Amino acid sequence: MMRTDDTPDFYEGAEKLLEIWFEPSSPNKADMKWLRVISRSQWSEVLAVVNCDILNVISGLEMDAYMLSESSMFVTNNRLIVKTCGQTTLLCALEPIMKLVQSTCQLKVQDIFYSRRNFVKPDEQKPPHQCFEDEVEYLDCIFKADFKSGIAYSLGRVNGDMWYMYTLDNAHSPINTPDQTLEVLMTDLDPLCMQKFTKKVCPTTEQMLKESQIEQLIPGAKLDVKSFDPCGFSVNAIIKEEIYYTIHVTPQASCSYVSFETNIEKKSYFDLISKVVSLFRPSRCTVTLFANKNAQCGHSYSVLSEQPVDGYKTSCRQFCEFQMYNLALSCLEKT
Repeated sequence: MMRTDDTPDFYEGAEKLLEIWFEPSSPNKADMKWLRVISRSQWSEVLAVVNCDILNVISGLEMDAYMLSESSMFVTNNRLIVKTCGQTTLLCALEPIMKLVQSTCQLKVQDIFYSRRNFVKPDEQKPPHQCFEDEVEYLDCIFKADFKSGIAYSLGRVNGDMWYMYTLDNAHSPINTPDQTLEVLMTDLDPLCMQKFTKKVCPTTEQMLKESQIEQLIPGAKLDVKSFDPCGFSVNAIIKEEIYYTIHVTPQASCSYVSFETNIEKKSYFDLISKVVSLFRPSRCTVTLFANKNAQCGHSYSVLSEQPVDGYKTSCRQFCEFQMYNLALSCLEKT
């Protein structure tokens, strides 16, 4: 989420999110290595393809969290999560990532999930990201040799906020590890709240963190924070083991956008969603919860049909059932 003094007033905050699960490419595991053996310099070469840089990295026992110039990357033994914003070309890194992982670790793709919300200015994106149909075609071309096909979905309002997702139709093997991802994607945010994420009001990263009260969301996490010039803010957090959260703030009034993402395990996410929304005070937000059958939240997803978040109404609610995962989407508007 890089900012410079020359940055135009508009910046596309909405991220492209790519999650790849890997598994051994052969039954012989004697010489097998896992993703975390890949060095920072090797990841930097791959990320250069999408026009973003690694700014910093923090590590826990089971996860590395990379702060990028445009958002974040998280690496565990068998899972890679990359999200990039602006005009980055994230999908162009997919094949280089697969080649790097295969050559270094002898791992192959088990499953992938690619998702994003609709862009404010899609025409300013670079191919293949100008429309979701092009992204689907690009992904199908990569995976058609090893998988029959991918499946693609669009949810939300055609004349409003949309959310897109692509995954494989026939993964090599199911992901049995409990897995859940919550996203809260916020737009048209409170201007007074967004002022905290400008160097004019909060000159230092420490000030932005203190004034925003982000540390109160999930206390005890190991944080990596970054402020940008003249505005913008990013947080990577390792909560424990392979559990993380990340926040990215684009505060410009013309395109204000904040994303919150976590894979923390909960039976209900209502309290966490309420905290996030009250912290940033968006006019609109899209909440997605994507979880497999072994996740604590189960398959009911009653979390997105509970009592409304205080001060908001639910304008849209949708559910999708996949072979191993369910997806719930809820669009909230300020009352």
